[in-house]
Amino acid sequence: MPNRFAIGTANFSRPYGVFSSGHALPTPEIDKILKVANQNNITTFDTATAYGDLSPAFKNLADADIVTKFSVLSDKNHVIKQLNQLRDHLNIDSIYGVLIHDPQHLDHIEKHDFQNFVNRLKAEANVKHVGISVYTPDELFKFSDIYMPSLIQVPLNPLNQAFLADKVRDFIQSNSIEAHARSLFLQGILLSQNLPSHLYSLSDQIKQFRHQSQGFKNELSAILCWALKQKLITKWVVGLMSASHLTEILTTALEVDNQEAPDFSFFKNNHHPLIDPRNWKQS
Repeated sequence: MPNRFAIGTANFSRPYGVFSSGHALPTPEIDKILKVANQNNITTFDTATAYGDLSPAFKNLADADIVTKFSVLSDKNHVIKQLNQLRDHLNIDSIYGVLIHDPQHLDHIEKHDFQNFVNRLKAEANVKHVGISVYTPDELFKFSDIYMPSLIQVPLNPLNQAFLADKVRDFIQSNSIEAHARSLFLQGILLSQNLPSHLYSLSDQIKQFRHQSQGFKNELSAILCWALKQKLITKWVVGLMSASHLTEILTTALEVDNQEAPDFSFFKNNHHPLIDPRNWKQS
């Protein structure tokens, strides 16, 4: 089975996620994660300028495929400078992907100027793919009118299947866009027995999800079996709490590789606002 996982690094330099301990991962644990990743041929790492300086955590990743993100509103010269610094710090020849991470500001992009910027990214910072990290299909379509991405990152999990709609799937495939997916475990709530109080209105959906997962050893097995059957997705970006967490994911993925996917079609047209973490407002 080809490796289809990428490592999310949001919590490598700062607390991240609804179940965060309030601290970034300690460097020794990051080192263990990177060791497990290397042993299992995981070479893709999802980063962003907003995550801070990751160079102390990453040491000599000469074979890494780095996907990083920046704001539409960022100074273009500064973006190119940061990308070249990132390449130098990580000792890599190229940046695999550069994504816009704030699609709400797409109106600030002028088509001709952005194409020129893409050309500069490829020529001056040795960037292979340019695209966007989106939350909704409409954002993808809007961006494609400005520039057709070769790489995108989308939210996708059993409760949020908007990017598996036929129209969206056909658009991605017909334009040969490489799709990476995040939020597979919905920041961990699909694996937790305790739902945070500000997310209680998802309770019925979580119950239905668990009911549909009953034929599997646990919810992790069901999710991974479903995810690995989604041919549209090249890489699943997973956030990690520990190296053992990564090992569990990889071991489980092998166990369910030949199993039939669970039926999560109940959620195919799910529009509950809390499947989008941007709407999670803690009381």
